[in-house]
Amino acid sequence: MKILITGFEPIRQFYDINPSWEAVKKLPDKINEVEIVKEELPIVFDRAEQKLEELFTYHQPAAVVNVGQSGHDRGIMIERIGVNLDDFNVPDNAGNMRKDEKIVEDGPDAYFTTLPCREIAEKIVAAGIPAGLSETAGTHLCNHVTYFTSHWIKMRNLNTINGFIHVPLDMSQCLTERGTDRFFMSINVIAKALEEALYVIVEKVKK
Repeated sequence: MKILITGFEPIRQFYDINPSWEAVKKLPDKINEVEIVKEELPIVFDRAEQKLEELFTYHQPAAVVNVGQSGHDRGIMIERIGVNLDDFNVPDNAGNMRKDEKIVEDGPDAYFTTLPCREIAEKIVAAGIPAGLSETAGTHLCNHVTYFTSHWIKMRNLNTINGFIHVPLDMSQCLTERGTDRFFMSINVIAKALEEALYVIVEKVKK
């Protein structure tokens, strides 16, 4: 049994690192005998889709957790909804801009994620790390992969559970002109929060 967890590459226009991937890299390879597959996604909407398809096909995970950064969140935020909308405020790393475009032309307006969101948030808080629930993953790549993953699973009638976790910036990102008014958390603390989340997810998929 496997759980796939992904982080994003840096948004090269603004940052040299992405704390989502830096934290994911620090996670253990196994939790309670369940293999944890850690992969980096490109910040290019079609290439991210392609890589997710390849990872699904090869690993056939029992759960998928996509992780991304947010400079607006004070803690770890567990996303509950992905919407069928791309509306980029900044281009992706290939220069693509998408405005008012559907992710899947004939897809439903939204999907609820299927991770045990409240249990995950409570587990992270119990570990002394700020966390909460969120009803919007935005309309950039974070929301895109949330919706795309949900749709992929639905169209294939899989039992895979999935969801998205937003993490704050690393302090180094807040020293840039763009990041001076942003919230931050150390990558080690983010990694600890993600590990706590994985313990909850492992128990869910092993039942």
